Amino acid sequence: MTFVKSWHKRHVEHLERRITLLAERESTLLRETVLVRQRIQKQSQQMTFVISWHKRHVEHSERRITLLTERELTLFRRTILKSEHALTAFASLMVLPTVYSTIRIRPVAAKSITNICAVHSRGGLTAVELRSKTGTRTYQFDQVFDCRSTARVTSSVVSDLVPMIISGLDLCIAVTGQSGSGKSFTMFEGADAIVPGAFYAILDTLRRRRFVSATFQITCMVTEIYMEQAVILINDTSLKQKSDLTQLLEAVAHQRKLRSTAKNAASSRSHIVIKMDILHQFDNSTNSSTLLFVDLAGSESLPSDNKRDATLELELKGINKGRDAFGQCVRKYKAREVVPWRDSEVGHGCNTG
Repeated sequence: MTFVKSWHKRHVEHLERRITLLAERESTLLRETVLVRQRIQKQSQQMTFVISWHKRHVEHSERRITLLTERELTLFRRTILKSEHALTAFASLMVLPTVYSTIRIRPVAAKSITNICAVHSRGGLTAVELRSKTGTRTYQFDQVFDCRSTARVTSSVVSDLVPMIISGLDLCIAVTGQSGSGKSFTMFEGADAIVPGAFYAILDTLRRRRFVSATFQITCMVTEIYMEQAVILINDTSLKQKSDLTQLLEAVAHQRKLRSTAKNAASSRSHIVIKMDILHQFDNSTNSSTLLFVDLAGSESLPSDNKRDATLELELKGINKGRDAFGQCVRKYKAREVVPWRDSEVGHGCNTG
């Protein structure tokens, strides 16, 4: 019995030690499990960060590639446009002289048709003969149009001038002639007239430049010269669309001084100067140019003494003075001499510096 008790006691102690060891191993395993879980969690966080960083890096790289591609395309387009502007302006300057003369023959009576004869070109110019009882006079022009070719006149003039205007050159388009010859009609009336045609072409050309973030601004001032007195009818009006010009021309037609004469029921008694300033910003550079439209009142002879009217006489003197002074400015400019801009209000209004 004593031996059995002793063995039983040793066996119990042995079991207790084994239980204690097992408990310690379990505790160790639990701690190791916690550590492993923490390591796994930490590595998972690190992998998530790496994946997120890699994803952001890829997105950033894709954005940079897209931006670089867009910049390269934009620069390429700008380079092409610059080259087009420079080449077109240079070609226009090489083709057009400093003064380009065009005549549009007005409708005439059947009995007068034989008095006008357009002959063949001479030295690149077209000669027009005016035949009368006193003899024949010959005038030379760069281009001649008949009375049915208003649209052709506009397209011929505008097609060469628009690239030069966009490139920053100052230009002037003037109409002159006898009273009732259709000057104001050719200049202002309808979409085929010179002023609307030129403005529409300039506006459409500038709008096409917007795909490279180009900006532009067009402002207009209208001056009337009546009996050598200049009056601003419209000052610094912004033209953003075609309807703006239509309203402007309607206002000018309403305000301009007219009178019924022997040759024209609504004869213009004043000269009109329309100054159109174009500001074009493109690729950190700015081009500014001025386009002048000059509608000179028609030439007439003074009436006989028994029909003289004091106001009409003053009007005719003012009209003829402005016309003669403008013609002198053109001749001096063509000869590259000092231009007498200040000899008349018309010349002063046409001086853009």
